[in-house]
Amino acid sequence: MARSYAPGDGALDCKDLVNWHTSKYSFGPILDGLFAQSNFGIVTRMGVWLAPRPPAVRSFHFTFPDDDDLEAIIELCRPLKLSNFVPTLFRVSNDLYLCGSEGESPEYQASRGKRSISDEGRRRLRESHGLGAWNVSGAFYGPSAAALEPQIQRVRDMFGQSGKARYIPHDDAGSIPPLQVAINAFSGIPSMGELGLLKWRPGGGNIWFLPGTPMDGRVANDFQRLCRKTYEEFGLDYTVMNVCGARFARGLHVITFNREDADERARADACYRSRGAIIVRRRTPLRGFYRLRTCRVRASCGLRSAWALHLSVINSPLRKPAMKDKQCRHVPFHRAAKHCRSSAAAPMWGSISALRARSSRR
Repeated sequence: MARSYAPGDGALDCKDLVNWHTSKYSFGPILDGLFAQSNFGIVTRMGVWLAPRPPAVRSFHFTFPDDDDLEAIIELCRPLKLSNFVPTLFRVSNDLYLCGSEGESPEYQASRGKRSISDEGRRRLRESHGLGAWNVSGAFYGPSAAALEPQIQRVRDMFGQSGKARYIPHDDAGSIPPLQVAINAFSGIPSMGELGLLKWRPGGGNIWFLPGTPMDGRVANDFQRLCRKTYEEFGLDYTVMNVCGARFARGLHVITFNREDADERARADACYRSRGAIIVRRRTPLRGFYRLRTCRVRASCGLRSAWALHLSVINSPLRKPAMKDKQCRHVPFHRAAKHCRSSAAAPMWGSISALRARSSRR
């Protein structure tokens, strides 16, 4: 039995939402959000479950060449998660989410940030990093690498049915920095690699927008087309990673902008608000992909230490601007990073003493 809640902004006021029942962590029913992402709960005691570190972790990776391949990818991932054959969540990242962490956009200076990167520019980036328009990562755990080979082969056979997937084995992926970030996540190793997205445009401004979609290939692909068009309308670069479970994909949409440029700040804000309006607008077939959480990261790409970053959790863009600014809650980045790592479902391995040691160092 599933129940849901209706937030005050009216975003879920509809009887035919396509994903109302696909994620208990957004629509409900679950109470964790009262403590993790709101001011309605006060945590007075916490317990953390740790698991033994497995002897072997072997990741697998696939690249796909075209933007519209997302439909096939979602259809391939869903049965592997519904059966729980693949224990990890799938990381389905587009080219700019991975390449964007490796340096500044090669076309930013030419347009002064007023245009999205061209398709040809994206193609050159993919070729230089050995990636695709979409990139899929997952992992298996077991007693040895040899013992995991049959599972990986089964996944290879399934993705091979698409006729478009290119397989990248674990050892080769380790030499591709963006894919090493995925390996670290699956291995329970904290990593700051994705912070490289702050370098994609000068000024290091980031807005994160996290709508969720059902694990339906056609719906997910229609949604990415709509989002890509919105980014391009405002001269920004479509950057997303879909974290896919059995029934629900959490879309980590990143709006990267130059916070030192007034025009670019305004366009980034307008893009964010446009996205929110599209998602909650009545009578749109994509209505109901409600935000799990939304945050803005303000930082400079020239920071001496990433711990100087701060994260601001902001309210719905449909709230009155005056109220939004007053209700902004600033959280030290090391706490925000800890929260983001845990939300990405990376395994937590170690001992209670090690956990206490890490906590005391903070």
